[in-house]
Amino acid sequence: MKKIITILLVFVLCCSYSPVHVKAVETAENNLITSENSPELWERFLKYDLCILDYNSLADEEKDLCKFIFETELNSEDTIICERARRILAGYDVGRRVTIEDTENYYDFADFDYLYNYITDAYCYERPYLYSVPDIKHIDFDVNYNEYWLDESGNKKILSNGEALNSENIDFLDVYKYIEQNDNIITNRDIKRYSIHLKTIADETFTYAVYPDNTLYVLKANNHLMHYEIPEEVNGMKVVGIKRSAFCYEGCYDIIFPKSIEYIEPLAFSDCSFLESITLPKNLKFIGRESFLNCTSLKDITVDCPDLICKKSVFGYCKAENVFLNFKSITSYMLSTFDRINNVTFGDDVIKMGALWANSQFMQDYNYTIPETVKFITNDVSPVYNDYYSNDLIIPKTVKVFGAYFIPASGKYESNFISSDANIAVINNKCYLSPDTVISGYYGTEAHNYALAHNIRFSPLDDLIYGDANNDGSVNIADAVLLQSYLLCNAETSWSADINKDGIINAFDMVYMRQKILNHQ
Repeated sequence: MKKIITILLVFVLCCSYSPVHVKAVETAENNLITSENSPELWERFLKYDLCILDYNSLADEEKDLCKFIFETELNSEDTIICERARRILAGYDVGRRVTIEDTENYYDFADFDYLYNYITDAYCYERPYLYSVPDIKHIDFDVNYNEYWLDESGNKKILSNGEALNSENIDFLDVYKYIEQNDNIITNRDIKRYSIHLKTIADETFTYAVYPDNTLYVLKANNHLMHYEIPEEVNGMKVVGIKRSAFCYEGCYDIIFPKSIEYIEPLAFSDCSFLESITLPKNLKFIGRESFLNCTSLKDITVDCPDLICKKSVFGYCKAENVFLNFKSITSYMLSTFDRINNVTFGDDVIKMGALWANSQFMQDYNYTIPETVKFITNDVSPVYNDYYSNDLIIPKTVKVFGAYFIPASGKYESNFISSDANIAVINNKCYLSPDTVISGYYGTEAHNYALAHNIRFSPLDDLIYGDANNDGSVNIADAVLLQSYLLCNAETSWSADINKDGIINAFDMVYMRQKILNHQ
């Protein structure tokens, strides 16, 4: 029994994470927390936060990024995310850094997917926003939210309000904050935002917004057509995006995208109720929330965009027949807002999925299985989505981490997953599953560990002869002897000894085994 307790303690240590506050760590004032002086926290951070399974196989540059993220986030006085470094580590194209000159050409900088101003502020459509990945996101701040470095060191940087909501600092909305640090001397000044309006050009079919870098965004459709084909280039300028509500309420049946499209803003195709199929361009990087909201005739959906970042609901209330998804991280939001899906298939680029996709009821109703490429099931389901769950989650053997911390690829942390005083992105020990949940998975995997650590019922999927503790092909008195010796910590046994299939080998299995042997005598 001591052995069982020891194993359980190991599982709990492996699968439980507690919010860390720098002030609570008793170190010298100038002693930073590093991977070397906090090895246990470092290992958890790598596996459950950064989702790094084999640190030693990383290139030196990737290892440096891991340590930079760990030490910067942990030792910061604020709750922050090293957004740019995280994106680079995850294999995304982060684009160029902002420059001082950009403050003259662009009204603001923002990370596209969470640019809420494009939903709430009508005037923002006419202003040029530079879609750029911030180096640092300040989670608890409403102003100075995004921190854009002008160099690799961060000694010169611009603070922007870009993605913050309902700021009370009205004066700040018209300026950037520029900060420069030389040794211990810090200077800062305001840079006036230039509220330049976007120029437009038009042809028979579309009106385009012209951005400062001579790229075009479709601003609106000029004719109500049944079939739209968006050009790749107009007047020597590349068409790279679709503006908010550009096709809203259009009666088209079909839209063909050029390969140049990288950004689709929120509500871009909302309420296109006759649209029957959609194939998003392979180079698409960001797609805004509710882009295809209420496209109720949309039967066939193809999202084969390996570098896509899609965090929110896109196909709300769609009744799809066939859906193909192929991008690195597919959240639960992508699934939960569909009105119906008949068939879902996945591409080989999918490595991370939200927890809702493991729901057995959804897997049955929507006719899909989690692909073998998926290594991480994330904790991205807030309590509001618990009603979507059946009482059974199915976790394949190929999943290496179950319950990984959900890090939005762009945008703020969900408040359900991180406390306001946390200085590192580690999940707390609260189980997000209902006590009635059954985790169906394989012995010795992370799903099994999670079930044991959180007292969730575990249903094994292993193909075993249960009760055959010595794996000789039959259940007999020899197995009972071996199991008894195991419980006394005098022998090893296999998971086949778990005869009552509850995920734990204990005295109850001895009772069931004796009954089975007696019944067969």
